[in-house]
Amino acid sequence: MDLCAAIDDFAAGPWGAATRDRWAAAGLCCRASLALFAHLEQRGLADGVRVVRFTFGKPQADRNPHANHWVLEIAGEAIDVTAAQFDHLPGIRRSPIADEAVRWELATVIDPDDPPADERPDPGLRLHGIVPRWRDVLGAGPPGVIPDWPYPCETLDPRSPWHRRAVIPGA
Repeated sequence: MDLCAAIDDFAAGPWGAATRDRWAAAGLCCRASLALFAHLEQRGLADGVRVVRFTFGKPQADRNPHANHWVLEIAGEAIDVTAAQFDHLPGIRRSPIADEAVRWELATVIDPDDPPADERPDPGLRLHGIVPRWRDVLGAGPPGVIPDWPYPCETLDPRSPWHRRAVIPGA
């Protein structure tokens, strides 16, 4: 399977369906991006994939200055699973990473597996609040609730289908 086919396959599944709507996509960018990363890993297509966290949106670019946004970068291309929250157009947006970067003050490449557990004061969370079992969000489906990483659904806009609806599996 090639990269385009793998992204299309992901978009046809529950994460793709959940992120086609503006209100459903808003607030899911980290977990949806990690779900796509896990999907690509399962297919042997994750070499060179980077997780990018943008912070401090530029108001002139229709971004909240207090917000952050997560995408995947592959060979200079941004794969934005939750672009619908900004563009109000359904589907995954693919564009040059530079086009997304100009909308934000800061871009940080995040390795969701760093640092190793023995180098952290709290072994339950990785940098940027990502848990060691982040790959499980793919199988959990949207909004990506897993037992050790509950989604803060109460922080979402009330128009979101995920607002106050997440249940921790097995709880």
